[in-house]
Amino acid sequence: INEVGELYAWGYNNLGQLGDGTRVDKHKPTKIGTSTNWKSIAAGYRHSLAINKDDELYAWGSNEHGQLGNGGDTNAHKTIPVKIKNLVSEL
Repeated sequence: INEVGELYAWGYNNLGQLGDGTRVDKHKPTKIGTSTNWKSIAAGYRHSLAINKDDELYAWGSNEHGQLGNGGDTNAHKTIPVKIKNLVSEL
């Protein structure tokens, strides 16, 4: 995340874990989406999670074991950030 809140990623991308809408490896920092609202990010094993400045949680990449937390009966991988339910409202 840069100083204006843009998200960048690079590296191995076989399951869309970079979040750029592809499954193509990136060898240099690549901007993810158009949002300038990101404040925190974490990388898991073949998936990523991020929180924006509105405290909304997003996830993308491998979902083989439901690690994206997007519910439903699908374990489909996501190649772009997908909004996950607001955790605060679920408590």
